[in-house]
Amino acid sequence: MSDKNVETRTLRYFIAVAEHLHFSKAADALGVSQSVLSVAIQRLETQLGVKLLQRNKRQPVSLTDAGKIFHAHAPVSYTHLRAHETGRN
Repeated sequence: MSDKNVETRTLRYFIAVAEHLHFSKAADALGVSQSVLSVAIQRLETQLGVKLLQRNKRQPVSLTDAGKIFHAHAPVSYTHLRAHETGRN
């Protein structure tokens, strides 16, 4: 992908998966389908050029080292982006 801008929606999706460590639970919390969430996270990983989540059918989702770093900054980034979008700089 040539566009390196991460959408606020995608950040929100990642934060939910990182907090729930489960795609189905995160999808339920967000009110989206699991497939929509999965595709969005895969696109985010492609955009960033790094794997954020370790997926294993027999174990819960876990954050990779890059995912841990991204998650440490994602909530603050999300808050700032939302404020900018709504004009509350």
